[in-house]
Amino acid sequence: MTSKEAAIYLGYAENTLREARVKGILAGVQAPPYIIMGKRIEHEKVDLDTWKAQFRTMDGTSAFRGAPEEKQLRSHLKGRRGFTITH
Repeated sequence: MTSKEAAIYLGYAENTLREARVKGILAGVQAPPYIIMGKRIEHEKVDLDTWKAQFRTMDGTSAFRGAPEEKQLRSHLKGRRGFTITH
């Protein structure tokens, strides 16, 4: 698929994916592989799926419940207007 199609598939702007190819990093990890065909950049769907699979999916914030980061965030937001902390 084209660079634009790959960016849409991954949920990034095309320019972000372009920068990731230059820097080699996207979302804090190695950018997905690509193929140079003349002046065109192509991405294989299987490569993009493999790249996406390394990210763990979470159901809400329950995976963080009790973690130090979660406690720090709760402390920071406590008492702020518009924020309700449950649990």
